[in-house]
Amino acid sequence: MEPVYKASEVEEKIYKMWEENGYFTPKMDPKKEPFTILLPPPNANDPLHMGHALYVVEDILARFHRMKGDPTLWLPGFDHAGIETQFVFEKKLRKEDKSRFDFDRETLFKMISDYVNENRGVAKSQLKKLGFSLDWTREKYTMDPSLLKTVNATFNKMHKDGLLYRKKKVVNFCPRCGTSYSNLEVDYSEEVGALWYIRYPIINEKQRSEAEPSEATKERRRVLGEENGYITVATTRPETMLGDTAVAVSPKDKRYKNLVGKTCILPLVGREIPIISDSAVDKDFGAGALKVTPAHSIIDEEIAGRHDLPSEVVIGQNGKMELGEILKDKSEIRSTKSQTNSKSEIQNPKQVQEEFLKSINGMKIEEARMLIIEELKKLNLLEKEEKLTHSVGHCYRCGKIIEQLPLPQWFVKIEPLAKPAIAAVKKKEIKIVPARFEKIFLQWMENIRDWNISRQIVWGPRVPVWYCLKCNPEINISFINKKEDNWRGEASLADESRRASQLQEKSELISGTYGELSGKYSFDDIKNGLQELRAPENASYILEERCKECGSQEILQETDTFDTWFSSGQWPLTTLNYPEGEDFKYFYPTTVLDTMWDILFFWVARMIMFGLYLTKD
Repeated sequence: MEPVYKASEVEEKIYKMWEENGYFTPKMDPKKEPFTILLPPPNANDPLHMGHALYVVEDILARFHRMKGDPTLWLPGFDHAGIETQFVFEKKLRKEDKSRFDFDRETLFKMISDYVNENRGVAKSQLKKLGFSLDWTREKYTMDPSLLKTVNATFNKMHKDGLLYRKKKVVNFCPRCGTSYSNLEVDYSEEVGALWYIRYPIINEKQRSEAEPSEATKERRRVLGEENGYITVATTRPETMLGDTAVAVSPKDKRYKNLVGKTCILPLVGREIPIISDSAVDKDFGAGALKVTPAHSIIDEEIAGRHDLPSEVVIGQNGKMELGEILKDKSEIRSTKSQTNSKSEIQNPKQVQEEFLKSINGMKIEEARMLIIEELKKLNLLEKEEKLTHSVGHCYRCGKIIEQLPLPQWFVKIEPLAKPAIAAVKKKEIKIVPARFEKIFLQWMENIRDWNISRQIVWGPRVPVWYCLKCNPEINISFINKKEDNWRGEASLADESRRASQLQEKSELISGTYGELSGKYSFDDIKNGLQELRAPENASYILEERCKECGSQEILQETDTFDTWFSSGQWPLTTLNYPEGEDFKYFYPTTVLDTMWDILFFWVARMIMFGLYLTKD
């Protein structure tokens, strides 16, 4: 006997013997009830972490039921992990002084795919070294063509059943990662910030019916405090006030009862906006009045919908101030110079600070915020500033602050899917252990919102819709105008990266609508160099790669990819070859799912909803 146990000389041989003899591969017996567990798929690109060692619980269950004689399937697989994997790959690019914007979509996708395939075997090897009794003859990967076929079929069925829609709505957006996220993918943390109280001058509607006053009278009446007063709004985001289209107060707040229906002036912009009443306003927060910015707040967007308010974008997808629309509106812009008044006197509030707005256009949000505060102080429109501890949303991948921006996205109507899932849990058809998480599950499901399944990344399955460019010339396109490709290197990842770098040096990024570009560039050049397309909300789309309307061949597929959880949510179905596979007919529904509580909503809830929707079981 060896004095020291050498695991590498013993365990690998034992595991190989288990595999070769098919000890982990179940035999279907229609007379017996199967026991099925699907391995929660680890990321294909990453090595395992300590938490994955808890798979041992599933291993114990699988081995126990095999010993009982039950046909036992413990099915392994790996997740492409869309944004997580692309985030890691982009860090690698930055070390090489490159970014995702240097490559066309197809090239970047291939580079990430090669990178994942080079690392994919690490986790599999680790699972085997841990001795887990997985049936490797059934190994699956979320980017397998057979699985994607099912995912796309589900999308088409949901579209046919009226459960999908494309709409421009305010969504959570990370300017750093360049993609939208669902509410679940935003990490909130308590932070100490500031609450600024800003005065919005009120217009006396009675003055509108009077005979035309003199210019001197007009100027006097505009000065806050003489007749009309002001309404004070408290906000943590003064930079978004430039996009305000109303001020809202609570219907329960008697202080503002007489102001509802009146109009006030939006500081720095000079736009007249209404004072409205809405139950979403918390009368005890700040001064009790809420600035309504429909383009940069999901709550404000809902308020705007109830009151038919317009929307004004003032922050772009690059995380910088975007004031082009305000500056374009010559009817509201009048060049003025801000002057510091005494604290008892307020400068003409309807004067638009044109030069100031020009100076902050394109500026980073944090810098613009402080300059706006200083400008309000000069105008004596900043009443006070208080410290405030509040919840701030951050990107769950890069940690940057999330912006709420209006984008055309694909959404799932979630309520029709949530109701059967809620009923199944309440009837104990699905048991959540420990039981305390059932209450949390139900609370979340009963307050669920429509699910944004669009992601503006490359790595993942693309949404299976197409746009005819002849029918939609207003679609905005970004593409790499490639020069001659004389690369003759090998096909390795390193060589592919060098080839891409050489092409990058010879190429240029082109952006514009297809109507603008089509006269200068061929469709093939645009398609081959495509980075991204952005279709307007009203763009027509098709579910196949041909246009029945005009017969054109100039068609591009949507560049948005699915939220990772849209494909992972179908994991029990795709891995068992739904709907006609023998595995699906015998091993579905699965018996046990062992996972962490933090993905109860990300993953488990969606598997329940998809399962009940597609199989009714």
